[in-house]
Amino acid sequence: MAEKVMAVKTETLPQWVMADTSVQPNSALNINLLQTEWLSRDLAEKNESYRQLIPYLLVESQDSLFAVYHRNGTEQRLHGLCSCGVGGHVNPKDGADTVSQTLKNGANRELNEEFKAPSTCTTSLLGFISETKTSVGRVHLGIVYKIKLSSAKPPEPAEELHNLVWLPPEEIVQCNLELWSRLALTLL
Repeated sequence: MAEKVMAVKTETLPQWVMADTSVQPNSALNINLLQTEWLSRDLAEKNESYRQLIPYLLVESQDSLFAVYHRNGTEQRLHGLCSCGVGGHVNPKDGADTVSQTLKNGANRELNEEFKAPSTCTTSLLGFISETKTSVGRVHLGIVYKIKLSSAKPPEPAEELHNLVWLPPEEIVQCNLELWSRLALTLL
């Protein structure tokens, strides 16, 4: 059975989603009012009439450093770039009573998949990122969260987070970042 992902019809989203690039504060969109659907991921990745909702996590250590890594995962279109965001698709197993809680469940699942035994943390919704410049961007909408870890020692990253380092934001912007990371950093 094909993997299902959470998506929303692009035409039902605010006009700022269609800009070349857009960064919006968390007040720009009431997530719980979105009319979401579960689509086959294979179809959703090619269908620009939908945007897949992607929790995009900026993971901050207790000493205010952020996780940065070289892209080396399943998304071939992003290989060779650096990222300060961890994220992924929301699946039916993340489902909850509200869209907001479903997204948070997806964010927590992603955090647990990308880090081995992550510590307790505080999750804050920062805002939204979107772009229409790339084939990846035209079918996704980023829901940006800041995850502040509470333990003194950062958790060990999973294999997909290749060469992960912890850096302050002013050093991260000097990396060869993917577009979503550049956009998300402006929400800090």
